[in-house]
Amino acid sequence: MRVLHFRQAFSVLTETFIHDTVVEMDRQGVECDVLTLWRPDTPGRPFNRVTLVPLPHRIDPRRVIQKLAAVCLGRDRETFAWPMIRRGIARRLDEMRPDVIHAHFGPDAALIAPAAAARGIPLVATFYGYDFSVRRVLKLHAVGYRRLFERAAAIIGVSRHACDRLIDLGADADRVELVRLGVRLDNLRDESGPGGERPAGRAIRCLHVGRLVPKKSPVELVAAFAEALRIVGGRVALSLTIVGDGPLREETARRAAELGVESRIELTGALPRAEALRRMAGADIHVQHSVTDANGDQEGQPVSLAEAAGMGLPIVSTRHSGIPDIVLDGRTGFLVDEHDVAAMGERIARLALDPERRVEMGAAARTHIAREFSLERETARLIEILERAAAGASGSRYGADREAVACATGGMA
Repeated sequence: MRVLHFRQAFSVLTETFIHDTVVEMDRQGVECDVLTLWRPDTPGRPFNRVTLVPLPHRIDPRRVIQKLAAVCLGRDRETFAWPMIRRGIARRLDEMRPDVIHAHFGPDAALIAPAAAARGIPLVATFYGYDFSVRRVLKLHAVGYRRLFERAAAIIGVSRHACDRLIDLGADADRVELVRLGVRLDNLRDESGPGGERPAGRAIRCLHVGRLVPKKSPVELVAAFAEALRIVGGRVALSLTIVGDGPLREETARRAAELGVESRIELTGALPRAEALRRMAGADIHVQHSVTDANGDQEGQPVSLAEAAGMGLPIVSTRHSGIPDIVLDGRTGFLVDEHDVAAMGERIARLALDPERRVEMGAAARTHIAREFSLERETARLIEILERAAAGASGSRYGADREAVACATGGMA
């Protein structure tokens, strides 16, 4: 089976999960190629079977006229260019002739779908988060999504919440599949050591790894940490490291200063993945206060949380989107409601003061991730879906499971 992965930009720094999936699929013996409009120079991304869509040069009169027309007509510049982009995609599909296309993110799938359908190439689309939640995106791609849901052999969500949301948006439940964003467990064991032990009797280190954007709400995370500091008092030395960058970095630092906790918080900015994992290996608690932002944007399934849990870290986070799939409340960590800063601070303090519970929850977290979030297992699941699509078969395990749950609960799936 020859699989063509399509992403408008491959592989940007924040999309390690796509690169990891392509590499693992290739490792499992599937012939993989990537088709993209743009290839950023991201260090540490070794996959090289990447083909660019042929497009006119940036200063080509056709592109200049297209941009001016979009501005003058008040149209979205991205989708206004799609007919031109599709012509380039069609040329590449005629040359490459894959058995099946795997499009990453909903808008990308809507972009390539007509060219795939015209050539009879089955299409599988994976949705990751913003593409099923941001109101502007849903409005902009309403027609494209409707046609995509009609044409695609399978629609994949990365969490139970994502799958249910896609069904709500109009995807046929019989074609919706759940494939989690897996993590490579061997890499995590190498970073955290054979048993994931953390020395006792030292400062308790909280860690957040993620972009500093509204849906991750780092400003509220700082407020929750300040509450945790108030509760623990002088009983333990508590610190917070925030790894990541984004538009809320200055506001996050300013809030820490306003609350008088800036000396206990380190803002590192963006770090290479290997360094972020090293920081995880030295932490005690992973924290993240994800929320639905003002534009409707939601997480899909935060990979950093799965990595932290796989390293044996208990997690304090929110009941948001796919996070409850990763964090089992009261067993592998704690979940609080979105924006409940006081509750989050209390849970952080509770774990900071209870080393035995941290160890117990961390061990349960490692077991849960090994069972449900293995990159090898989830990639094998994805390969099964792609093979069925290439063979023209249908039927969704998620759809069947959801129907069974609905029957068992009187219709409450």
